[in-house]
Amino acid sequence: MNFLDIYKIFYAGVATGHPVFVLLFIVILLDIALGTLRAWAQNDYSSRKAREGVAQHGFLLLTISMVCPILAFIGLGAISQTFMVLLALSYLSSILANFSALGGYVPPLLERMVNEKLGAEIKSKESKKKDSE
Repeated sequence: MNFLDIYKIFYAGVATGHPVFVLLFIVILLDIALGTLRAWAQNDYSSRKAREGVAQHGFLLLTISMVCPILAFIGLGAISQTFMVLLALSYLSSILANFSALGGYVPPLLERMVNEKLGAEIKSKESKKKDSE
């Protein structure tokens, strides 16, 4: 078996055999789109920030696209799917925050949970910036 055959086999049935993989791609693309719309709506759009965000998300998508077929081939598909589900859930907080900022309805309990998580992340990033300066 050729090394590229691993990818051919994986991607031949990606829509039916790997729904978590497809879901993660959709979630990441939705996060990019809503983040861009939010920046435009708040007059905070920066092409530099957009490039950096797309590059970071693109690198993540590329890495997942390269690693998941190999993990599935060697029998560690369940581990990679668990990782992808957890990654999709972490993106969900960003999606909900962007959706709420654009005026979409988010249930109060869910919004409170997202705000607490994002607040903790913002504080963590600010402390890292202060430490590096």
